Amino acid sequence: MVRYRAEGAGNALGSARWEVKSAIQGSILKVAQESEGAVGLGAPLLEIADPRSLEVIVDVLPQEAVNIQPGMPARVDVGAATPLAARVRRVEPAAFTKVTGRDGRCSSSKTGAP
Repeated sequence: MVRYRAEGAGNALGSARWEVKSAIQGSILKVAQESEGAVGLGAPLLEIADPRSLEVIVDVLPQEAVNIQPGMPARVDVGAATPLAARVRRVEPAAFTKVTGRDGRCSSSKTGAP
């Protein structure tokens, strides 16, 4: 095992701090490595994204969809401490009918505009 010594402090790896820089500016969506320990080369530590560039596709029940209009505020929970603020851009005028048979298999068919 290779040990790193903090410059001038003589501390072992356990008390050294490492600065990790991201190639993009954004918000942390997920922490992959929660606690200290060895990390493999190339292993993800965090998932970071610019919340202004995210697009979310959501399936909602028909009785709820009729109340959703473009421009309405929304909230997206991606597991971060604070949900991301969002805005409805488009509501697709189509629906899916899902039927579960006795064998537990689901079949679906698309209805509405193409």
